[in-house]
Amino acid sequence: TDRNLKYTVNADGESVTVSGTSGKPKQLTIESSISDGNGKSYTVTKIGMGAFNSTLEEVTLPPTLDEIEDSAFFKCSSLTEITIPEGVTKIGQAAFYGCSQLTSITIPSTITDMDTAFSGNTALSQVTLTNGIPKISSHAFERCTELREIKVPISVDEICPFAFNGCTGLTSVTLEKGINIINRNAFKDCTKLNDVKYNGHKTD
Repeated sequence: TDRNLKYTVNADGESVTVSGTSGKPKQLTIESSISDGNGKSYTVTKIGMGAFNSTLEEVTLPPTLDEIEDSAFFKCSSLTEITIPEGVTKIGQAAFYGCSQLTSITIPSTITDMDTAFSGNTALSQVTLTNGIPKISSHAFERCTELREIKVPISVDEICPFAFNGCTGLTSVTLEKGINIINRNAFKDCTKLNDVKYNGHKTD
C-alpha cells in the first residue's frame, strides 16, 4: 500500500475512507484493501472530504469505491486525468472544483448523484456519460466553458436544474428517447447551443 495515504475506519468497522495524504505526493495508487498491523483487512470504499491537495498529478482509484465525498479533489490543479471506477454511486459537491488541468471525464453507469461535482471546471472539454445513469444532477457541469458537445444516454430520464448552466462553449446536445424531464434552466446561458438532436432528429 501507498505509505503516503491516511485512512479512517467507517462505521461498519469493515471498510475505510481515504482521509488524506502525508507529504505532497504527485502520484498515488489506492489499493482495494488495506490491512492493519494485526492482520485485519479493510475494504477501501470512499475518498474523504478534502482528501487530496494541489500537488497530485495522477491517481488510480480502486474498483471497490462507492463514494467520492465533497471537495475530495478540491483545487487539485495539477491533476490531468482520473478514471472514476464503475460502482461509484455518488460524487460529492465541488469534488473536482478547481481541477484546472482536467480535460476529460467519463461518468460511470452507477452514478446517481453528482450535484455540482464538476462545476466551474473550465478545462473540461470532453464528458462521456455512460449508459445506466438515471439523471444529470443539478449544477453538475455548470460553467464548464470548454465543453463543446454532450451525448445524453438513453438511461437518462431527467436533466436537473442548472446541469449545464453557463456552458458557453456548448454547441451540440444529443438526447435519446429515455428523456422525460428537462428542467427549466438546465441549459441556461448556453449561448452557442444551436444543434439539439432528439433520438437522431434535429429539434428547435
